[in-house]
Amino acid sequence: MNRSSKLMLLLLSCFVTPGALALPDDAQQPISIKAERSSLDNANGLLTYDGQVAFTQGSITIFSDHLEVRLESGRITFVEATGTPAKFSQITDDSGKRLHAEGDLLRYDVKTQVLHIDKNAIVIEGDNRMSGGTIDYQLDSGYAVIVGDPNVGDGRMELIFMPTPQDAP
Repeated sequence: MNRSSKLMLLLLSCFVTPGALALPDDAQQPISIKAERSSLDNANGLLTYDGQVAFTQGSITIFSDHLEVRLESGRITFVEATGTPAKFSQITDDSGKRLHAEGDLLRYDVKTQVLHIDKNAIVIEGDNRMSGGTIDYQLDSGYAVIVGDPNVGDGRMELIFMPTPQDAP
């Protein structure tokens, strides 16, 4: 691992605190989905929603133009949202700290807790912000991989990190 990679990992580990976990009871909360249109494919466990979609489960909210939800045994396993942009938000700890993410495509794998954000990807937590072409964000640990987009600006990703103030000696 080269020096710049080590620095990036250090910055990312400071970006999200160990408390950056989802609220444990979100998965147990009722699900509300509002949209202009919906279709259900019971045989394949696929729900599809179109038009000003608003998904809520506990502290999780997703707003998008199009949303697909995959179910197994009555439980959500995968969510894919598209929009200009599609938006994801979740309270990450008991203090009410909120994580915001947006991009043209959001894929959330419930089992692995990975939120994949593609095209115009942004993640904001407090005063900290990361952006790029794609971001893979591990919601349960705060680990992230950010890749720039060669078709936008200078093609690089950006991380804006606000250090924690040090106590005076």
